[in-house]
Amino acid sequence: AAVKAGIEYVSRSLPRIYESFANLTKQRRILVFCARGGMRSESVAGLFASIGFPVTKLTNGYKGYRQHILLKLPELIAQKKFVTLYGKTGTGKTHILHEIERLGYDILDLEACANHRGSLLGAVGLPIKRSQKQFETLLYNALYNAKSDTIFTEGESKRIGTIYIPNELMDRLDCGRKLVIEATIETRKEVIREDYIGDNFDKASAIEGLTKLVRYIGTERVQEYTDLIESASYDKVIEELMIRYYDIVYNTTDSHERTFLNTSAEETAKEIVEYIFPF
Repeated sequence: AAVKAGIEYVSRSLPRIYESFANLTKQRRILVFCARGGMRSESVAGLFASIGFPVTKLTNGYKGYRQHILLKLPELIAQKKFVTLYGKTGTGKTHILHEIERLGYDILDLEACANHRGSLLGAVGLPIKRSQKQFETLLYNALYNAKSDTIFTEGESKRIGTIYIPNELMDRLDCGRKLVIEATIETRKEVIREDYIGDNFDKASAIEGLTKLVRYIGTERVQEYTDLIESASYDKVIEELMIRYYDIVYNTTDSHERTFLNTSAEETAKEIVEYIFPF
């Protein structure tokens, strides 16, 4: 009875499914999956493969895929050596990472994987909220596709927003090479303006984010910063939050091997790469 009902339902949806598949296959292959890789994905994949679509069924479904990620991710982490950039908010660590990537070296952008910048205001302007499962998948993909065993990344706390970094990775970062990035207040303000305040800057989202700081900086200062944002006086808010909150709460590592002054993400990236790979 269940199979008959399923056939009746799918038969009504076949024209819509066909059109969707036809549009997708203009650019890529299609991977079909259900929870366990059983009848649902088997029937759909079989049907569309028989009429020429480049369709593949995911063996054992999404549950099998998740088991693979959870099994293999610790192994991948153990195989890599990490060079971690630490520094105060706004010193341009993420920008430097991307310049290192442009130079042809492997990076792990944890904040991009989490779609969160790591602080209490880190979700401002980033409406898409990732799940722990999505984060672990992106983490796995970044490490699996790395061309070498040396990975550049940015120092993070155990939690990025609502996302938790696996213990195995935190341990590897802790025993890896640590570099500190410093920058002037003006450079840091410029970096934060670029990261947070664009043409589509959402004042309401920023003001809502400020409410999370009430227990740390008090209602009066939150209201002061709210008024400044309302009047578009962003530089004042940025500087105040850096000096009076972030620099106090988010400490950099004490045990690092070298400090780099960031005046240009491109030049600092070159300096770091030459330092790590001197020959």
